[in-house]
Amino acid sequence: MDNRPKRVLIAGAPTSAWLNVGDEAILSNMVADLRAAIPNLQISVVSSNPPGALSAYGVDEVPAQDIEQLIKTAQASDLIILGGGGIFYDYWGFNTYDLLTSDHTGHGIFVDMALLATLLDKPLMVYAVGVGPLLPETAKYFNKMVFEDANKITVRDSASKQTMIDLDIDEDRIQITADPVFSDQLD
Repeated sequence: MDNRPKRVLIAGAPTSAWLNVGDEAILSNMVADLRAAIPNLQISVVSSNPPGALSAYGVDEVPAQDIEQLIKTAQASDLIILGGGGIFYDYWGFNTYDLLTSDHTGHGIFVDMALLATLLDKPLMVYAVGVGPLLPETAKYFNKMVFEDANKITVRDSASKQTMIDLDIDEDRIQITADPVFSDQLD
């Protein structure tokens, strides 16, 4: 019997270096909801923020540019979550040569986390995300790959669901749910 604490790795809106009140509310509610559901859960969050920026949430920060640490943390995780927030959009494309390198940024970080989940055979959840617009063909291709590999998909609005359907993701796999920012108001 495995008695070790469960571990989850999150990459989402609070991953970026532009933390704002909405992103902080998303992270705060996600952490609270996860810990309420799974006592003693160890939570790691991918972060492009300065070290210590997420310390108030009681999570382990994993620097987004430290690929070796991302891989180690993903290997030790029982689940990888992409979300919440409006993270699956792409106006400018991204450099596919930067995937799984310390040069990955923005959208590429989320694609990388899905790639790691697949390569390491870890369950992947796309959680309460906004999707779109996806303008360049590379964005459509790589997002479709992420969504196809996800074990569970929830989006925060019908437009996001439609964007996924337009990518040929099976409609029955996509559930609309509340944005995590509202979870503390549902109690």
